[in-house]
Amino acid sequence: MREKYCGNCAQHDVYHYPDKIFCQLRYLQGENPIVDTLWCCPHWQHDSQPCYCLENAKQNTKTDESSKLTQQTKPGGVAVKHGGLWTR
Repeated sequence: MREKYCGNCAQHDVYHYPDKIFCQLRYLQGENPIVDTLWCCPHWQHDSQPCYCLENAKQNTKTDESSKLTQQTKPGGVAVKHGGLWTR
């Protein structure tokens, strides 16, 4: 079964790579055409040409989740690790 995401729909164009796409169908229907790459509407149509925006949007989601896991509670509050540096 194919994954149904706006990022692999035949109606999409890149807007803010890779997290947001421009949906041509929503634009023609007078709806907000800017949607999340990992969202899906009922009008999804498979795009036979693969697009890297879907893969990269999924990777960004995994990166965001893993960065949340690097937050650690230290004496005096929460410290967050950013690229090897701890900040408060």
